[in-house]
This record gives sequence, structure tokens and C-alpha cells, in this order.
Amino acid sequence: MSSNESDSDDMDYYENTETEFETEIAHTVMWNKWKIKHQTDREDYEKNHNKNEDKENTIFSLDLSFHVLSSELLSIVQDDSDGKIQVEAVDYNVYFWQVKLSNFSGLIQEDIKNLNSKWRYDYIEMELKFAFGLSPFYPPIINIKRPKLKNAVYQLISNLEILQLKHWNPAKPMRDVILYIHSLLNAVGRIDLEDKRNDSNEYPDGAYLQIERLLTNLSSISEIDPRVKNELKAKLPPYQLYINPFASNNPSRADNCGKPNFPNGTGFSSCTDRSWNIDAYFIAKEKRIKEANDVLKKLINEMERYKGNTSGPNEIFIVKDNLEKSALIPFLDFYLHNATSPTEMDQNEKIMKNVLMLVQHIGSNDIWRKLLIISDGQSSILNRLQILHNLYQKSKSFAMFDGGLLSEFALLYSKLNSEIEQEAQTLTSTSETTLKTTEEAYIAALRQEVFCSCHIPSNNTMGSNDSHKKLSSYSVAGTKRICHELSSLEESLPLHFSTSIFVRVDDEQFGTLRALITGPANTPYENGCYMFDIIFPNDYPSNPPYVNFLTTGNGTVRFNPNLYVTGKVCLSLLGTWSGEQWDKRTSTLLQVLLSIQSLIFVEEPYFNEPGYQFKMGTSEGKQESDIYNRKVLFNNLKWGILNNLKNPNEIFKSAMLTHFYHKRNHIINQFKPYANVNDWTNLISELNKELENLKI
Repeated sequence: MSSNESDSDDMDYYENTETEFETEIAHTVMWNKWKIKHQTDREDYEKNHNKNEDKENTIFSLDLSFHVLSSELLSIVQDDSDGKIQVEAVDYNVYFWQVKLSNFSGLIQEDIKNLNSKWRYDYIEMELKFAFGLSPFYPPIINIKRPKLKNAVYQLISNLEILQLKHWNPAKPMRDVILYIHSLLNAVGRIDLEDKRNDSNEYPDGAYLQIERLLTNLSSISEIDPRVKNELKAKLPPYQLYINPFASNNPSRADNCGKPNFPNGTGFSSCTDRSWNIDAYFIAKEKRIKEANDVLKKLINEMERYKGNTSGPNEIFIVKDNLEKSALIPFLDFYLHNATSPTEMDQNEKIMKNVLMLVQHIGSNDIWRKLLIISDGQSSILNRLQILHNLYQKSKSFAMFDGGLLSEFALLYSKLNSEIEQEAQTLTSTSETTLKTTEEAYIAALRQEVFCSCHIPSNNTMGSNDSHKKLSSYSVAGTKRICHELSSLEESLPLHFSTSIFVRVDDEQFGTLRALITGPANTPYENGCYMFDIIFPNDYPSNPPYVNFLTTGNGTVRFNPNLYVTGKVCLSLLGTWSGEQWDKRTSTLLQVLLSIQSLIFVEEPYFNEPGYQFKMGTSEGKQESDIYNRKVLFNNLKWGILNNLKNPNEIFKSAMLTHFYHKRNHIINQFKPYANVNDWTNLISELNKELENLKI
């Protein structure tokens, strides 16, 4: 090697070393700026928040959260070997990343070349925003900033399942998440090259309208899909979803004793665990509600700009198109549907006020108003408001009812209904159909039977100490809670051909109720009618209602390990067994009824017996379960169906006979296989005769 060659190699070495050294210094300086910014933000945060409140509403320490995010950010900055990702912290804030994606393949790379020729940049820019003090346990909100993408890929990226709280994996590196989005864009991404908002000089805030970004964020935060059907989902690169136990409102609990788990709320438990982590659930729920409220407020402010259609002639229609395709209508529908529940209305008061204002804004705009009568095959927003209006009218008859937010929704319905009545009639007239199926006829015939008041005769089934509480026995708060729950039952109780719940409340002592549950399809209880007496305790909702099972064959039949011949109902929500316990903040009578319907009246009730669950999946267990089911089915025929046909309970007589009339053919076919079996023959013959002669 010549002297000149040696000198050249040495020079290259020193230049490379110097460059690496300078880069390392630059990274150190950058990290220090991040830290200074974090310290400033943390001090401001602590000044503006009560320290105890912070402790209760953060999952990760602020410094540790900063350390995780800054380390991830620095590792991406340091490793740009593939040229796909460029990332920086906006204003040195590690909770706000600007990401530029490039070096694509396929069709989108051709679009990128044309984008550079036309608009002078060759990347796709994203913004990632992390929750202060909650990262990495909360997913970031990700938005495409520019350019404008075709086929709603923008919404697709923001609403990826891996970015949903229930699937968010805090251990997954952000680099992997970003690279997945890069691969997604390779697979389905295309750029709308003609959109003028691609001009970064003319539109420095991005290629998307502010209202587009807010609507997408709403979908991301609420995890409610937009209305527009995105057919590109089937073409996405594969990924394995993670189940986030922290995010679940009913967390999956690994059993410490190594035994199988069973649905919470049933009257048994694999081990002795008595409750799920409701505090963690409320932290997660409150965070999501706060984020949703923030987005809703911004949406309301943004909609103010369009009052009187003062925006450009095209923009108002662009916004209407975005509103229609977004998750906004399903979001409003979700909360208006849940508003019939008193606990939901009370707990979500802030979000319900924003829902009210959003509906007001949509209804006040001539172009947007038709969105309120979109039904998607279910109830429209106008229909939901009508339900709340009717609920308000019924609730006014209850003592101590103060109306509150429910009255505002009722007034809004009255106002909007008069304004868009013609539009609503036009829409509904094209969708009205005659009853074509037995299922539809069944629901139509029983709709008025779901809930009503009547005199409930006292049979003292729960003892003298607990029987027939008068309204005056309850506190003011307890009375209001009972009023709210009762007023919402008519719209909340399930009415289906497969299984339904009917409730009667006593005329004078409405702490006393009786419920009828029809046996679910594909269970040994199918088509039977099962009754329960219910009494609210004096300290309701601090304690659950008293529930007593009435359909016991005059005290001779035990229909389920959870249902005793004495009438006792073994259900953890009622405090009669270990498991998920009653919580006055979230538990309701409706939840109790649904738990009985779905967790006691099951396909294989044999395994509800404590200890028997370990036989599931074995030949012995299958054989014993089949024998048990046969006994239950026989008693269902004798007491759940035939006895109720011949001697229907007076307060449910109309509901029972209508139920049996519309299901008579199904019931006849249900017992055909047993027509020639000893002990069954006479009962089935009698059943068929009763059904043939049944008139309503």
C-alpha cells in the first residue's frame, strides 16, 4: 500500500469517527432538550392538578413514562438504516411525534414520485400523540397529516385494532407499530394527487380539514367503527391481536388454582376470587370519557363555524359527507341508546351534555339535518330521541322525579320532530314492510307486554321482614334511583323470539316487582316461562335487590344448581355466592335479570354445580350433563310450559298465552322426539291439545 493510500484511509477513518462523534453529541443535546421540556411540562401539570388526584388517575410515574418514550424515540432516531422512518419530537415534546414515512414499494411509491413532482415533498407525514402520564399503557392517537389518501385509508390507520385500548400491547416497540403502518400503506395506500390541500405551503396544518381529524379521533378513542364500510381491511398485512387485561371492563382473570374460569355473575366460582378490578376499570373508562369529551367539545366549536352555511359552497357538503361516513352517528346512537339506563345517564352527564349539543347543531343545519333520520337498519337518532321523550313523559308520573338532562332531550325531540317530520316520513315510508315472519309477529304482539304496573298479590315468598316495601321506606336518593331504573326498563328489557324478559311493578308499592323470563333457545329451558319475585331493599342501591324464584313445581323441582326449591337464587351479583359482587355505581336490576337469563338458563346447567365444572370436556361429564338436561327438559315441559298454559299467573296471563300461541309450532316440534317415551307421552299429548285449542 502506498503512502498516499494509507493517508487517505486514515483521513476517511477520522472523518467517519468525527461524524459519529458529532452525531452522538447531537443526540445527547437533543435528549437533554427533551428532558428540560418534560420537566417544565411536569411542573406545570403538578401545579394544575391535585397530587392525590394525579396519583389516582395515572398508571405510570411521569418520569418513568418520559424515560420509556424518550428511549424509544431516540432508538428510532439513531437507527434510520432502512430509510423508511424519520421521527422527531415536536417542540422537543416526547409525547408528540412527527413521523415521516418514505422508501415505499409498489403503487404508492409511484404516487410518491408524482407527489414530489407536483407538490415538492416525497413522504407521508403522521402525527403521534401520547397520553401524558399514562403511556406506554395507553395507545397513542395517530393521524395522517399529509398528503390526502384515497379510499378512507386515513380512517383505517387511525382506527387500527392494534391501536385500540382493548388490544394495545404496552410492551410492543413503537418502531414496530410504525413499520406496520408503513407495510399497510405499501399494501393498500394510494394518494389523491389532485387534492389542492396537498400543498404544504398553502395548508400548513395538513391535507385534512380539522373536522375530519376530529371525527377520526372520535372513532379512535371510542373504538366505534365509522359508518363507511372499508373493504380494504381484508387486504391488510396480518398481525396478532393482543388482549389488554387492564382495558377490559370484565378482565380475564388467570385462575390462581389453575382451574377453568367461568362467566362472572354466575353463582359459582373456580376459586374464591370475589371481585374484578373495578377501580382500574373506572380509571380506564374515565380517561376514555375525558378524551371523548375533549374531542366532542372541539367538534361542537368546529360546527359553530358552519352555522347559517356561511362557509364555502363546497366545504359544507364535504363536511356533511364526512359526518355521514364517520363514526359520529354510531357514537351518538350508542350513547342515546344507553341513556335509557339511569346509571349511564348519571355517570356520563358531561358526555351526554355534549351529545345533546351535537344533535342540536346537526339539527339546526338544513344540509346536515337528514343525518338524524339515517337508520342503518336500526333506530335513527330521531327514533332514539323519541324513546327518551316517551321515557321522560312516563317518568314525570313518578314521585321526586326532577327531569334533569332527560327533559332537555325530550324538548329537543319535540323541536326537531316538528322541523324534520316530513323528511322522516319520506324516509320511513320507503322502508315500512308488513310482518313477514313468525319472529316479527311474535315481537309485535308482545311489545306492549314487556313492562307495566299492576297489583301484585302478596304471597310472602321472602319472609315477613322483607315483603312489600312501601316507597316511603326508601331514602330520597334510593327513590330517585329506583324511579330511574323502572322508567328505563320498558326500552331496555330484551324482547326476542329466542328469549325475552317481562316485568310487572306493583301499583302502590313499587319497590315490589315480578319478572317473567322465557327459556332461551337451545337450552333445556327453551320456551318455558319462569317467574321471580323482586323487592328493592331499604338501602338500595347500596345492596342488591332481593330475588326469589317462583317456578319450583310447588317446591318439588330444582331447575338449576343456582335455583333452589326454596326459591333462593344463587348469583354472585345478589351476594349469595363468591364472584363478581354488586356495585352500587354500576349494578342495576336490569343487570341482575340479564345475568339470570344468560348465566343460569344455560345449555348445560349441570356444570353450574360447584366442582362439576372440572368434568367439562370429559365423557363422564357429557353423560351426566345429558341426564341432567333430560330431567330439566321434562320439568320444563311439565311446569315451565304445560302448567303455565293451563294455569297462567294472572298478572302475566296475557304475556304467557301470547308467547305460547306464537311459538306453538316450535313447541310441538320441540317435544316430538319424546312423544313415545314413557312418562312423557301423556304430558306431550296434553300439551298438543292445549296448544291446538289455544286462542288469544
